[in-house]
Amino acid sequence: MSSAPYLPAWLTLNGNGKPLLAEDMLFFQACTAVLIVAIFLIDTLVPLGTAVAVLYVVVILMSANFCRRKGLIALSGLCVTLTIISYIMGHGQDLTRGQIDEVTAPPFIRALISIAAIVIATALALKTQSATRILQANEQRFRSIFETTRFGIWEEDYTAVVARFSQLRAEGITDIDRYIASHPEFVIEAVGLVRIIDINETAVKLVKGTRKDEFMSSLNTIFVPETMPSFEALLRALARGDPSCETVTQIRALDGEYRDIVCATTFPIDDPTFAHVLVCVLDITDRVQAQTDLAKAQADLAHVSRMTTLGELTASIAHEVNQPLAAIVTNGEAALRWLGRPEPDMHEAKSAITRVISEGRRASDVIWKLRAMSVKSEPQSKPLDINDIIHDAVLLMQHEINSHQVTLRLELSDPLPQVTGDKVQLQQVVINVMLNSIHALSDLSGHSRRLTVTTALDDDHKVRTTVEDNGPGIAADHLEAVFSPFFSTRDDGMGMGLSICRSIIEAHDGQIWTAPPKGSDTGTIMHFTLPPAPAQVAGI
Repeated sequence: MSSAPYLPAWLTLNGNGKPLLAEDMLFFQACTAVLIVAIFLIDTLVPLGTAVAVLYVVVILMSANFCRRKGLIALSGLCVTLTIISYIMGHGQDLTRGQIDEVTAPPFIRALISIAAIVIATALALKTQSATRILQANEQRFRSIFETTRFGIWEEDYTAVVARFSQLRAEGITDIDRYIASHPEFVIEAVGLVRIIDINETAVKLVKGTRKDEFMSSLNTIFVPETMPSFEALLRALARGDPSCETVTQIRALDGEYRDIVCATTFPIDDPTFAHVLVCVLDITDRVQAQTDLAKAQADLAHVSRMTTLGELTASIAHEVNQPLAAIVTNGEAALRWLGRPEPDMHEAKSAITRVISEGRRASDVIWKLRAMSVKSEPQSKPLDINDIIHDAVLLMQHEINSHQVTLRLELSDPLPQVTGDKVQLQQVVINVMLNSIHALSDLSGHSRRLTVTTALDDDHKVRTTVEDNGPGIAADHLEAVFSPFFSTRDDGMGMGLSICRSIIEAHDGQIWTAPPKGSDTGTIMHFTLPPAPAQVAGI
């Protein structure tokens, strides 16, 4: 980096404080040399009665543009020396005779003043050089940071937007924040009011550009409808006087590809015009895609887990379907007998047919629940009753519970706030947790096998479900490990059930954990909580 400082604006050829070009530097050096000679000759040969040597100050200021520190000091020394030589040549005989009176004193004083001016000007020039070097270094450093940071940076002028705010206030609109929220056309107008001052190379690459000037016209170049809610949030933050605003949104690159970004905007607190607003953008497209792929993989894994669980419940499901089918056949045969009498008993036949319809619906209900568990579909988030989910799970598991001679007790609080979530996923959690308890109880002999499912509203106003059994329990050092992928206490277990359960519950903004039994009791206690549906929070 060059150590040549900036000249004051009045000493530069273009008047903007920028360093001069090489040919201009040569011109200034020549002018400086001519000026030195001219000042020396005039000071020495022309008795003007003024401190002509003071003009050496101009030489010092001009030389500050092309002389480094040592050169400037040497030039200052030359100017002082020439001043002394000029004085000696004009008044040296008076000094030789020791005659300094009212005739010779003024030239002497003028020489001293000139020397003092030269020294002071040199000191100021050196100080200016030092400050300018620091300024240049800082500017270069900040420019380097601006251009090379991995964040895309837009420098934008919001002067027109702020002026529009003032105009709205003059029209009697006091709550600009609310006005923006209720007038989407104003948001569209504001996009056109923002002027782009500068962008860095990272931002150019982000939007697949090649030159900065491709984006210096308007934000409309990269904005899409999906960007508008984020820009509205920015305008509302600006209207409220917030120091910054951070949003997650999308923009469009020049090739038409949408890019997911985190956008952080900083409003300058010392500039009421908001002429220099910095907008930092981080490209998270790959991260969002990875999260999407991960969510898909988790959904696929959850579907495989459901199918595996349904495979384990085949006998239970067959039993639940066969029961209503058998009842349908029995009632159908009864109806035929009532109708086949010499005097058909229409009342009994009607009752039998009614039971056929009821059992048919029961079978259909089981098939529908089975289909919902087996079909791979996108999660459907809606208000649900956790007690209904538990009843549906018990219906599918009833034969499994009976075949393992487990006594099931349901202690379900009613009423409970609804929760928001996907019915199939939450049903999968309940079935997995209950099935784990049933498998644990299957190894129990010598006393009764108990399984208790409880629902309640906990102290944090969350809906809590507890599944408790009196089986052998889980070792204390495994209470947290049971949620790890591929960890299983069963020899034939995959170790994915509870891991998937945790993913599902956390995706529903809930928590799931195990707890040791109370006192000397054996067994396992599994809790999971879910937040109530938003519409019901205020009423709790």
